[in-house]
Order: sequence, then structure tokens, then C-alpha cells
Amino acid sequence: MERIEPPKDLKKQVMDAALAADGDRKPASSRPSAKRWITRALVSVAALVFIAGSVWNYGLYRERMAAPLTLEQALDIPAMQIEQLVSLKPEDSQAERAYGVACIVNNGQSKQFIVYVFGAQATAGSQAYQVWLLQDGQRRSAGTFRVDEQGIGVLALPIASDSLTFDSIGITLEPDDRGDQPRGNKKFGSI
Repeated sequence: MERIEPPKDLKKQVMDAALAADGDRKPASSRPSAKRWITRALVSVAALVFIAGSVWNYGLYRERMAAPLTLEQALDIPAMQIEQLVSLKPEDSQAERAYGVACIVNNGQSKQFIVYVFGAQATAGSQAYQVWLLQDGQRRSAGTFRVDEQGIGVLALPIASDSLTFDSIGITLEPDDRGDQPRGNKKFGSI
């Protein structure tokens, strides 16, 4: 193979051809692809904002449905109805002024199990009253509450199922609120 010397104006020819090709391109011809890119980017951003907003709104909706109602929201709820009412009497004969009630309340949207005690011994330190539901000889805890110096205590729990069944109710004064079996003395019982 024999080496050939390139023409002296080869560089000029290549540069002229490159500049002529670049000059033939109009700046406007690059605009449609830039417009398409910008349009696609805007549509993508709008879709992401819409999806993120929808997910966020759904989360807020679920949170609002799970959260307790405010006083203002409660004005829009139909009147509550007591579905079941159980009187509670004190076990100690010296606490003759003490009494209590347990009830299931339905407001049309949800149900709650509520226990009120009045004239009860105030809790001290880590003490807590624990509510026990008895059915067919089986005992299960319905929750704990504390009693203030005026002798008033309240337990309010939402009911997830359609019904809450029990044969009787007992309330004990426990050393703390972490027991799964009664450890303290029975203070109230259903009549």
C-alpha cells in the first residue's frame, strides 16, 4: 500500500462542509424537539403531583375516619342511643355512696363501650381500675382507667365488632395497668 498525501485544502473542505451543514440547520428546527421535551416534562410533573396528592388525601381521609370526633364534628352526628346499660354496685359495704354504670353507646356511625364510676377510691401512684368482662366462665380485660380525687373514673373504648357480648362485669383495683389476670380486690360488679 502506498501512502498518499492528502490535498492541502482538505481541512478547509471539511470545515466548510461542517459549517455549511451547521448553517443549514435553523434554530427553529431544534425548537420542536425542545417543545416536546418540555411538554413531556410538564405532563410528567403534573401526573406525579396528582398521584402524590391523591395518596396524601387518602391518608388524611383514613386518619380522619380513625381519629376521635371534635366537638364541632359531633354536631353533625345523629343522637346517640344506649344499646345496653348495666348498673354497677360497689363490693365494699362501706362505699355505699359509690356506684357505676357500663353501657354500649351507638351514634349511628360507631359504637363505644363506656364505664363510669362515681364515689370510688382515688387511684394513687401506678394504681388503676381494670374492667373485666365475663362470658361463659371466661374473663377478659376491657381496659383500665384511673379515678380522680372526686372519685370519678371513666373508661371509653371503641367497639370494632358488631356486638360486644358478656354475661357480667367486674372491676378490680390493680397495682398497675399491665395485668392480664386480676391481682387486686374487686371493687364493683354488675347487678
